[in-house]
Amino acid sequence: MSRPPLVSIIIVNYKDYTYIYQCLNSLARTTYPNIEIIVVDNDSDAAMLTKLKDEYRQVNFFPLKENLNYAEGNNYGIKKSKGDFIVLLNNDTTVQSNWIEPLVKEALINPKSFYQPIICSLDNPDIIFSLGGTVNPLGIAFLIGTEKHISQVHLPKEKTEVFYCAGACVFTSREILNELGGLDSNYWTFYEDVNLGWKGRLRGYHSFIVPDSTIYHKWGGTHGRKLSQKKLYLLERGRVSSILRNFSIRSIVILSLPISVFELVVIFYLIPKHMASVKIRASLDVLRNLKLIIKERKKIQMSRTKDDAFVSRRMSLSIEHPLVGRIPSMFQGLLIQISKILIHIL
Repeated sequence: MSRPPLVSIIIVNYKDYTYIYQCLNSLARTTYPNIEIIVVDNDSDAAMLTKLKDEYRQVNFFPLKENLNYAEGNNYGIKKSKGDFIVLLNNDTTVQSNWIEPLVKEALINPKSFYQPIICSLDNPDIIFSLGGTVNPLGIAFLIGTEKHISQVHLPKEKTEVFYCAGACVFTSREILNELGGLDSNYWTFYEDVNLGWKGRLRGYHSFIVPDSTIYHKWGGTHGRKLSQKKLYLLERGRVSSILRNFSIRSIVILSLPISVFELVVIFYLIPKHMASVKIRASLDVLRNLKLIIKERKKIQMSRTKDDAFVSRRMSLSIEHPLVGRIPSMFQGLLIQISKILIHIL
């Protein structure tokens, strides 16, 4: 009987030696017989890494003197890995023992896709962290089902398509990652998973949630749960960057007016929260990086095989993510109507 394909599990760590122990302990119980575990330790602490190496001799540790951040840290791990299939796994996760087998089963049928397990809360397994991710035509991305009790959501019984797979756990083939050029390092963290799924969709590669696989994630374990200034900055920077990278020129022209109006609404919405300046700084940073964004955009647009009408079919009409806080119903209704019109036009 032939040996099953090698699965490389890549974990990026940065100054967090609490959750990584839980993660590696759970991975040690994985029943899939052919895995390699790679930990990329950004700005590594030599003493802590020595302890980890002594306790987890089956794990390949790669200490780095600098902080490459999440996206480029994963790219580094991908280069060091040997597997036919790759898992990008957050350090603040734990896994069920049989989590890999269902993912491999689906990937062997269709290797040019992205897959993720059902992801539940590490603090309360009855609370959903992610049933996949979606995006609306204004570039607002959010996870499906976040912070809802399992009784409040429809749990799929079979593989179900989503717009993108949550960055907490992305399973795919080395082939597809090589074709797409890995994660875009300009994102650092946040929206790199959205951009990866979006780039794939432009080539006709789909994303799915696989319900027979389950893992657990400490939401906010690394970056905190509240919408901090840093998080808002990275989210807004990623949102605008993704729009400019992935939409066609035609779509950007169509979207320019509603997006401009939305940008102003967001700024006014953030003024009472004393965060409007953060939003403006994120937008200015996009302008400063426009040359790099255009360079990446050319690569994406030259290799795309699907138009924006195809992509928009999986876009959402609303916002559900708890990070953005309570959205006034009138504003939410307006966004839904705008999204419906834009999806029809695209």
